[in-house]
Amino acid sequence: MTAGRKPYPQHKEPGLEQIFYVTIRESREGYFVEYFPPRIGDYFACLNLSILSHIDAGQVAESMERELAHWIRRFPIPLMVSAFGLDDSPICLEQVRPSNHLNGYIHDGEIIIKWGIVGKDEFPEGALSGNRLREVFRCVPFRTQNEIREQAYAKARQMRIGIHLLKAALMVWLVVIPSLVALLGWANPFWGLVVLVYSLGKAAHTGMKLTGHIRPSKRQQRDEEKMARMRHYYYHCEQNPEAFLRLRDENFTRDAERATLETAQALGAVVSGDSEEKGLKA
Repeated sequence: MTAGRKPYPQHKEPGLEQIFYVTIRESREGYFVEYFPPRIGDYFACLNLSILSHIDAGQVAESMERELAHWIRRFPIPLMVSAFGLDDSPICLEQVRPSNHLNGYIHDGEIIIKWGIVGKDEFPEGALSGNRLREVFRCVPFRTQNEIREQAYAKARQMRIGIHLLKAALMVWLVVIPSLVALLGWANPFWGLVVLVYSLGKAAHTGMKLTGHIRPSKRQQRDEEKMARMRHYYYHCEQNPEAFLRLRDENFTRDAERATLETAQALGAVVSGDSEEKGLKA
C-alpha cells in the first residue's frame, strides 16, 4: 500500500548488482511505522508513519521527530520521514512545522534534523554504496536483482506450462474426442445410435431452455442479474460522469483506509473503535 511512497535511486553504482531489502514494519500506540531501507545509489532511507486516528498536527510532528532519532540510531544513515492519514494521504503540518517532510542525518556524531527538502549535496555520505548498505543492514533480509529476475523467469515458465496444458486439454476435448466419437459411430451402429441420441437430447434441452420450459440454474440467474446490474450502472455512469468520478474517489479512499487498518491490525497496533468502523465497514 505504501510502496509508491519510496523514491527511486538518484544514482546508480555501475557494475554492481542491486540489493532490495525487506520493508520493516512496527506497531506504535495510535500509528504504525514502515521503514524502507535504501537501495544502492540512494541518498537516504524512508520512514512512513501511518496515523490511525485523528490527532493534533503538533503530536504528529513530535512523533516524526522521535521516530527519526530512533531509526537513525538503529540504522545510522540519512533518513526522510513522512506521515500519512488513514486514507493514505499526506498529513499537512504547515501550521506547526515548515514542511510536511522531515530529514535527518548524522554529522560529527550528532543527529542533524531539517524540516523541508534537503539537496543531495547536503547528505555527508553522498550516494550509498553496496558495501555501506551491507554494513548497516547486515541483519535485515534482502534479495538481489538476479534472485528477483530468476523468480520472475520461473513464474513465467510455470505460466507457459499451464497455457500449454490448457491448449492440450482443449485440443483433446474439442478435436480428439469428437473425432473418436464420430469414428466409433461410423464403425459401430450401436455407438452411432448413442451419438445420435446424445445430439438429439442436447438439441431438445437447448430448445426447452429457449422456450422457458427449463429454468436456468441459480448460478446462471445470478450471472444474468449481475450483467443486468452492470448494464444499469453503466447507463447511469454515462448519464452523469461527474458523479461517477466522485463515487470512484470515495471508493479509492475507503479501500485505502481498509488496507491501512488491516496492516495495523496485522502488526498488533491499537486501533480506535471509530477508525476501525470507518475503515472496515462493508
